Amino acid sequence: MHRSINSRRRGISLMEVLFSIGLDVLGVMGIAILLPVATYRAQKGLRADRSSALGRNALHEFDSRGLKLEAGWLQWNPSNNRFFTPSNVGDPNHPNNNSSPPNPGLLIGRQAVCIDPYFIARNAEANGGTMPNPVEWFPYTNLQGGNDIDPAFRRTPLLSTQFSQPNNPHAMPRLTLDNGQGLRNAMSSLQAESIFLENDNLIFDLPEKDKTLPPIQNYGGTVSRRQTKGNLSWYVTIAPRLDAMTVDTSNPGLVISDANQKQYTLSIVVVEDRVPLIASPTTGVNNAAGERVALVSNFLGGGYGGGEVAMITRNANRPITDLNLKRDRWVMLSGFFRDGSNQPVLPVVHSWYKVAAADDKAERVTISGVDVFRRYVTLQGPDFPVRTSAATPGVWPEDVRVTMVKGVVAVFEKSFRIENTSLWRQ
Repeated sequence: MHRSINSRRRGISLMEVLFSIGLDVLGVMGIAILLPVATYRAQKGLRADRSSALGRNALHEFDSRGLKLEAGWLQWNPSNNRFFTPSNVGDPNHPNNNSSPPNPGLLIGRQAVCIDPYFIARNAEANGGTMPNPVEWFPYTNLQGGNDIDPAFRRTPLLSTQFSQPNNPHAMPRLTLDNGQGLRNAMSSLQAESIFLENDNLIFDLPEKDKTLPPIQNYGGTVSRRQTKGNLSWYVTIAPRLDAMTVDTSNPGLVISDANQKQYTLSIVVVEDRVPLIASPTTGVNNAAGERVALVSNFLGGGYGGGEVAMITRNANRPITDLNLKRDRWVMLSGFFRDGSNQPVLPVVHSWYKVAAADDKAERVTISGVDVFRRYVTLQGPDFPVRTSAATPGVWPEDVRVTMVKGVVAVFEKSFRIENTSLWRQ
């Protein structure tokens, strides 16, 4: 007797069950693998959104608070432990006050500056009101001439140290702002935090017992105000625009700005999780990774749009960590602009660039008879005026320094003019 087809037992085989389970496991594993990537992308997008909002707000803060008024800028004088107005050689605390003829302090139209009140205030607070050396220069990495930069990597002649930091002529003065009360009193840490730290990332406390209750805003203990994480901060670099410069025929080789223009490039530098201290006040350990300096051995793309750059450590004894860089972070290139006579001229070129790509690790190489570490990076930004021959004005690659500030996630730039007077400020 034959059974009909419809009388057979309905169901699925064990092999089919195992195959279905295998497919489900593969799907779950694929989702699990994507979760870290999705989390990283979400955090990256959130960081970009927050830094963009902070950068745009900082541009408005710079204008609305009159920060481009040079009369409100202050620089630290380590010789007498006083602040002075760098553009006013008549200031009694000015280091060039007694010189004859008086040497200019801050060369308006020629000198780049860094306005960083939060960094200076935090260092003063951590050191009992005094300043660690060299807080008055950016970057604070102290390059001790030939002892720190191998002679094989230095072009001569160098720029006169009258206009710069003797141990690091590529550095720019690091300035703070007065507190609005006159008498050359610098901003306090609390004042600087209210301006130069992100105030939108609020801190909330979650109820410990009843999880159904909503989060509660944290207003702090002694200070009755909403608390923020403040892990994003910003400072400013101001550099003269080369296209707004003219050559002073009465002083050959010196590049100056048109007195009626004073055209500058304003760069708002946004930093994540910055440690604004040169050294730990408790252990005395230097924060060497906070602001590092390296050299450039070659511009493989001629400096157009930044391009591919070969970075090297500045001597044989420097560690490989000097070249630590992450993609999407920012670096500043600085170099002496030389005219057709090969003389270094003012201003020193300063430009910020985004790291588009970088080799996985640095390699040990021998350049000009010196064993150093080298790492290739690809930069995005404005054209850098690389000099290719002695007759071409520009910057020799050997004259270029790379400043790496830990945690720089964004840089926003615009052109502006420095102001000498204001109706709202005396």
